[in-house]
Amino acid sequence: MVKLVWCSDVHLNFPNQYGGPYGFGEWLRDNDDTSVGCVISGDIAEGVSLQQVMKGFSEGYGKPIYFVSGNHDYYGSSWEAVNKSTAEWAIGDPHWLRKEGVIELAPDLAICGNEGW
Repeated sequence: MVKLVWCSDVHLNFPNQYGGPYGFGEWLRDNDDTSVGCVISGDIAEGVSLQQVMKGFSEGYGKPIYFVSGNHDYYGSSWEAVNKSTAEWAIGDPHWLRKEGVIELAPDLAICGNEGW
């Protein structure tokens, strides 16, 4: 069995009790040692901070991350600019499901996604 943690609308660009994106990633990792990765379904940050926030979360979490964008992930930028920059930096891990399509997690299990809004 493959177990994933699912987070939605985390808005990691705002101050939080975990100490930002890195701290939240650490907290998730340290409080659930049975999952093999995390799915984030949108509203992670804002357009201008999405890459930096995802980098911090990924470093703190230390396991594979699969995500889709939400409407807030485009705030402060444009659809075109965010999609272009995300396609450039979200290669491998974190996995942007809009770009990567279907990803096999096990011989009989896959994950896919488009957007989270």
